[in-house]
Amino acid sequence: MYIYERSEWPYFTWNHKEIYPLLASARHEQGRLLGRMETLGYHSS
Repeated sequence: MYIYERSEWPYFTWNHKEIYPLLASARHEQGRLLGRMETLGYHSS
């Protein structure tokens, strides 16, 4: 099933208390990855 086939498409709801820690962790790991890439000579714009 594709996301657009769901009955609630495009009106989603979510639990902020569950999503926020996951998003914060992903952003933290993203920052670490960008730091490592810059060490190797890649520069984000």
